[in-house]
Amino acid sequence: MKLKWFGHSTFLLTSEGGTRILIDPYYRFIRYRMPIVEPDIVAVTHNHFDHSKIQAATGDYLLVNEPKEYIRDDVRISGFKTFHDKVNGEKRGPNILYRFQMDGLTICHCGDLGHLLSEEQVNEIGKVDILIIPVGGTFTINALEATQVMRQLKPTITIPMHYRTKALSVVGLMFSKVDKFLQISGQRTTEVKTLDISKENLSEYAGVVTMQGLVSTCTVAQFKPHKDKPNESDQANELNREFKQEKELSVVVSDLTYVRVDKSWYYICVFVDLYNRETIGFSTGANKDTLLVYRALATIKGNLHNIRMFHTDRGEGLEPILSNTCARIS
Repeated sequence: MKLKWFGHSTFLLTSEGGTRILIDPYYRFIRYRMPIVEPDIVAVTHNHFDHSKIQAATGDYLLVNEPKEYIRDDVRISGFKTFHDKVNGEKRGPNILYRFQMDGLTICHCGDLGHLLSEEQVNEIGKVDILIIPVGGTFTINALEATQVMRQLKPTITIPMHYRTKALSVVGLMFSKVDKFLQISGQRTTEVKTLDISKENLSEYAGVVTMQGLVSTCTVAQFKPHKDKPNESDQANELNREFKQEKELSVVVSDLTYVRVDKSWYYICVFVDLYNRETIGFSTGANKDTLLVYRALATIKGNLHNIRMFHTDRGEGLEPILSNTCARIS
């Protein structure tokens, strides 16, 4: 069996019999690029846009997107209901953990798992040879929690995913690098481009396997910097570096920045709650306008009127957009 990683949570598994399984396709995500694939099976762990772009697949494939049993050719698949957060899906919804049994091996892909497994779930999943697990935190379990899940399932091989890479540009700052997981796990690390694995050579890769081979059509472009005129407006320092907040939504901070995608600029608007440093809302778009900010605000769960203080860098480009947006939602 061969395993190939396209970055983020997207993997292509190919059995010895030639059955191809595409998991969590993103197609295009920031600087990540993956090819169009003709698989036999497409597995989607949850319906977020960076995991469910089935447009990346062609042909007559079996769509796997429910926590139940599936069989196709020489592959047996079991889906287990989990959550994208620690509050039973209230924040980020459901997630499906898949167990793939093929070529005498058991592979477990955790999707965007947001919590540790219960004893009942560990028993249901059973023996795992290869564990594919998110380690970047913020939207999923973090490095320490991933290590705990690894110890719960006791796989021979663990493959980390969903962590910060250069392909994610500034969005990657929301994730931790893989290094933290490698340090905490304390296991031997092997780096490969494609993992060619079987029952016979499984023990040769025992430990953590990190994968290369990200498919990206973007290179690092160089641009001449332009110094903006500083914002000299008279504004009191209300926050006064009180970054440690005791109440949810007490202080929300924001930023609006941009990244280079396909020779064009794409803008990103992000809102962060200082209470737990969690990204509570974001949106992306081709235009830096009121709609971009409005869409980001619309992703925030909870009553926006509970926000005591809203802090931004007071950039001249952001100020009128925020003013228009706040007037629109008030």
